[in-house]
Amino acid sequence: RLICRTKGCMPGANFNYVEEAILDALRDRLEALRLQADRADASTPPEELALLAGLDKEIAKLDARIPRLYAFLEDEIYDLPTFQARKAAADEERAALVRRRDDIADRIRLREMQDLTLAADELENVLALWPTSDVSARNQLLKSVIKEIKYSKEKGSKPHDFLLEI
Repeated sequence: RLICRTKGCMPGANFNYVEEAILDALRDRLEALRLQADRADASTPPEELALLAGLDKEIAKLDARIPRLYAFLEDEIYDLPTFQARKAAADEERAALVRRRDDIADRIRLREMQDLTLAADELENVLALWPTSDVSARNQLLKSVIKEIKYSKEKGSKPHDFLLEI
């Protein structure tokens, strides 16, 4: 039984009910982590998004500049060798920017997936070790993945009627 020692607290709940509610919450969190790992790009920090947006703007500027190169060739401002050199330089610069943008996006995605996957693996390990652990090991397992649990129960409520904030 969980019993509150503070004056005015309601009688405690059966420990097995609370334990099962905590394990259910951990299982739900594990499932959510696995789903988030599949969609890892959803939580990119703003500064990294700004960097990607800046690279996209640079690429768009280059894309706008290339048609002008053709116009200069047609207006005979550029001769063919000058046009070819400028076009090759613009294509090279664009390819470098695209590679850089793709590398940053891949790195972000990989880091987010690894972070989420590590957290999910740790949670999965806790759930796997739980049935065979003694009380003190279970306490350490919970502390490894949960910072704080708040338990509350209304006066006169049934044994299953309690609220946990994890």
